[in-house]
Amino acid sequence: MTSQGDGSAGHRTRPHTADVIIEAWAPTFDECLAEAVAALTDSYASASNAGPAGGHTFHLTTRSREQALVAVLEEALYVLDVRGAVVVAAHLETGNGTSVSGWFDLARVDESRLVGSVPKGISLSGLYIQDTGRGWRCSATVDV
Repeated sequence: MTSQGDGSAGHRTRPHTADVIIEAWAPTFDECLAEAVAALTDSYASASNAGPAGGHTFHLTTRSREQALVAVLEEALYVLDVRGAVVVAAHLETGNGTSVSGWFDLARVDESRLVGSVPKGISLSGLYIQDTGRGWRCSATVDV
């Protein structure tokens, strides 16, 4: 994790009653979304010793930046549920807040070390993403 608001990128997790809050920051909107995905993965798994599980390409249509944040996090949960894989890197490109395209680099979940409760979904309560003038910040509550 790096310091927040200095033009760098980073993320953290915070405990929440029966949930986890992920926070991310980065110079650009796309990088902030990618950091949010990294925070989601870090909230439940360490894949540093896991073998690669390929990649996952996607295109998501959204109507707002908040929906883009939820959509990309839910796509990471979809990969976990359907492919049994953990996202280890997100490569994203957004289109004016109305779409997110990209791919995830994946690792095998059965070779990853679980460090927290496996997430079930993303709550719309407390969700935000904003341009601070010095970069982007976002936060989401992860249902576990």
